[in-house]
Amino acid sequence: KTIQLANSSAVYELLSPDLNRNIEFLSITLEPNEPASEGLIGHEGEECGLVLKGEMLVKYGDQEYILKEGDSIYLDSRTPHRFINIGTERCISIWAMTPPTF
Repeated sequence: KTIQLANSSAVYELLSPDLNRNIEFLSITLEPNEPASEGLIGHEGEECGLVLKGEMLVKYGDQEYILKEGDSIYLDSRTPHRFINIGTERCISIWAMTPPTF
């Protein structure tokens, strides 16, 4: 299942077999200089991501983290956050999120 939000070029691909589980597994693809969403977004749950290709800026509350290939991060999803591709190539990352939101 592929999901593309109306206000973003980010592509979300559901890697879990279904949403009837406690954890959702996603691939997120961002084009260069593209955010995954407009503004910071907070929601219930937790998420953990791994950058497979490219670079990503993670805005997390009032902090910022730059992730490169092989870097990972854990987030309490209630803290407003946003992902932005700051590199010159497509950024591909894998995320485990709980509870499922897509």
